[in-house]
Amino acid sequence: MNRTARGMTALALGAALLLSACGADASEDAPSASGTSAATPSAADVALLESVTWSGEAGSQPVLSFTAPLTVSSDVSRVVTEGTGAEAADDGTVWVRSVTYDGSTGEEFAQSVGSWDVPEMLDLSGAPADHPLVTALSGKKVGTQSLYAGPFQQQDGTSVTALSALEIVETPPALTSEEGMPTVTFDEAGIPSIEIAPGFAGPEDLIIDVLSEGDGAVVESGQTVTVNYTGWLQSTGAKFDSSWDRGTTFDVAPIGAGKVIAGWDQGLVGQQVGSTVLLVIPPDLGYGAAGGGSIPGGSTLIFVVEIVAAS
Repeated sequence: MNRTARGMTALALGAALLLSACGADASEDAPSASGTSAATPSAADVALLESVTWSGEAGSQPVLSFTAPLTVSSDVSRVVTEGTGAEAADDGTVWVRSVTYDGSTGEEFAQSVGSWDVPEMLDLSGAPADHPLVTALSGKKVGTQSLYAGPFQQQDGTSVTALSALEIVETPPALTSEEGMPTVTFDEAGIPSIEIAPGFAGPEDLIIDVLSEGDGAVVESGQTVTVNYTGWLQSTGAKFDSSWDRGTTFDVAPIGAGKVIAGWDQGLVGQQVGSTVLLVIPPDLGYGAAGGGSIPGGSTLIFVVEIVAAS
């Protein structure tokens, strides 16, 4: 499957502490949640974040105004506006929209473009209670708007401050199947094929149908997930990619962090290892209006994915 980076969130940009604390299987040298606490932001860091101005209507992507370069020495957050909607789930998860700026230039990160339009779930259940991202989001109501900044090491080894605007949104409704879903059959080698019913136009929202449930561990955001998969175009039924055909598995490293299309991130996190799932992915969670490679713009995609392992 062609990889695509669809955006950056506070989870992707946050400190290694938060990544490991939220259940990602990081390296042995990464900090763990056990017995740890977040570094206390300095008065200067707090003042810098206080100087950032958030403008824009609720629900719309905000514009952050600040004087660049903006550099903080540790993670810091503040609540800009308290929400008035329903309280977030009490299991430590929260759904947010986000946009992230490069503090050194004052411009939005190129990788962040489009991330505001695709809410993502952050799992804060294992993070230290005093971590700034937990302080900004945990126990807050829908509509709460927060700023979060922290040092971020780029691929070239240089460090910049990443400044994220986050707005808590409602938890998406449970994902269910629909009438007329594609029928999946497997040959003797376990390789899938599908039959699409006439008139099946594809859904507006992501559909996840667990074809067979595994008995392994639950896939968590941040893990490396090994899968077999085949993908088809809903419009024509044409197969456009298949690891089964290549005879090799495919690794997503890490899942839930924008390394693959959003439909995969949302559809595979939370499934059990050993499961085989059918994903029907609308364009906005796939390759969008532009398309990619052999996939035309605006395509609804159908995948059968076997989760082989997660680590």
